[in-house]
Amino acid sequence: MAISYHKVELKTIVQICDTIDRIISHSLGPRGSKILLATETGQVIISSDGKTVLRKLQFGHPVARLIIDSMTRTVSFTGDGSKTFILYLSKFFHELLQQEFKSTSHNDCVFALQKIKFEISSKLGSFIKSKIPGSERVISSGTVCEILRTSLSNSFQERIIEHYVTMMNEAVCTHGQDEQVIINNIRYMADNFYQFCVKVPSLPYSESKTLSPFLIQRRFAVYSQNDLFQYVIFIICLFPITGHQKNVETREIIRLKNESSLIRFMDHHHYFLQKFVEMCKTKNIQLILCSEQVSDQALQLFALNGISVVQYVAEEDCDWLMSSLKMSPSTSIFDTLESNMLHSAKSCKPLILNGRQCVHLELDCQLHLPKMLIICAPTEGLCNQAFLNLKKSLKTISSFLSSDIPKGLTDEDGNENFGTEISVIGGGGTFEFLVAEFLSEYSQRESSCSIKLICKLLSTAVLQLPRILFHNNSPSKQLDFKLLLVLSEKINNSRHAGKYLGIDKNGQVSNLFDNGVLELVEPKIHILLSVLELMQQVLRIDYFVGVKNINHNNEDSNEHDE
Repeated sequence: MAISYHKVELKTIVQICDTIDRIISHSLGPRGSKILLATETGQVIISSDGKTVLRKLQFGHPVARLIIDSMTRTVSFTGDGSKTFILYLSKFFHELLQQEFKSTSHNDCVFALQKIKFEISSKLGSFIKSKIPGSERVISSGTVCEILRTSLSNSFQERIIEHYVTMMNEAVCTHGQDEQVIINNIRYMADNFYQFCVKVPSLPYSESKTLSPFLIQRRFAVYSQNDLFQYVIFIICLFPITGHQKNVETREIIRLKNESSLIRFMDHHHYFLQKFVEMCKTKNIQLILCSEQVSDQALQLFALNGISVVQYVAEEDCDWLMSSLKMSPSTSIFDTLESNMLHSAKSCKPLILNGRQCVHLELDCQLHLPKMLIICAPTEGLCNQAFLNLKKSLKTISSFLSSDIPKGLTDEDGNENFGTEISVIGGGGTFEFLVAEFLSEYSQRESSCSIKLICKLLSTAVLQLPRILFHNNSPSKQLDFKLLLVLSEKINNSRHAGKYLGIDKNGQVSNLFDNGVLELVEPKIHILLSVLELMQQVLRIDYFVGVKNINHNNEDSNEHDE
């Protein structure tokens, strides 16, 4: 075994960051390009999501893996921002290399980054609120729709975006504009997105719709339409309904020696099934959801007694129903059905989605649950992309709803509202221009030369994002430095006048805050802090150790060949 020590130089770090940057930078913004990736197994992926693409790539260098892991953890919390993370990091190290920092100066750089990180975490949020009046908003359906519209603009056309936004608005605003209901629905849907979102490929986008919960992606084994009852009473069975108790641990096998033994066994089997069906009939149960198999004989008995049956229900669906409805399951055919095992639904009907049979169990509206999303797209890949974008948008909003402390805010009419506060600003690089101004003011207050230099490098790093946005959104797809300087000067002049502009989807400067192109402040701050933390980690690395097995038979084999 040989151990080799490899020195980690700043030039190597820059090369790694530039490689990752080149992969995803062209997909930034509403007019960014799609990335086509072919994996080792032959799978072809077309996506503009940075996290999806980078996780599919196999990076061998330890520093590259450290960057990807840190980005993945950050995006798992914020919901989005993988490209922003990489752009900040890559441009900072690129600028740091141009300053010809020696390895002995890395400690000063790490110390400066630590102080800047503390300053940003404690003061940047209040700085942004003071610079942009109206950035503090009470959560409402309108604010949610604007944030969703901005998030989806990177992947879809305007017509499709409006359809998805309208659909999401119907899903979370189930009881009008009640703020607490909207917040609860957003959080609930973000935490249970796989249960509340159903993908249906091979259909146009316009077929996407909302549906009252809950949809079970299984077909009826027995369907008995019964209109005599106003509600459908159902139970959840977590055992195979076969008439005899199955011993999974011992895997016992019943051997029947003669015909009389078979008859007695079948009669015994039928007796317990009949008793269970009669108990269900006595409790007015019209639906049985079973996570295991239901025998043919049991299905016949349920059909004769007008009881519908759905077998092989997914365990995740059973768990969600039991936790949401606070009901207990039946675990054995010999159990007595208690009241806490029963629950009622408004209706239970078969539903066909693109030829696939499902069961629509419409639950009681008093539960205040969000509606389910039926996401349709022409192909399975586009369907997965829509699913991922909606999930990221909800995750971003849900992670930063500070509902613990209600605050009094003033709306446009001057009325004071008490509700959940979120901080939003315009997109298109507005946050990056604010961060650059914040770092400029902070560096003027500091006397340390290293802090002044790092603030300058960080300002250049964060401003790389609006530069890439301008490049990707401009009609020519070319970086016109003269036009970029004119736009930057216009943005700086407007900033001195109290207005903060950004780069729109046409590559022009506009007030995106007034145009409803919004993004949350807290996720962006969290991404920036995560990048600063990773910068410190990378600069502290001096060597990485490589271990290699040595084949001692090489010399013998060489001599034998000679």
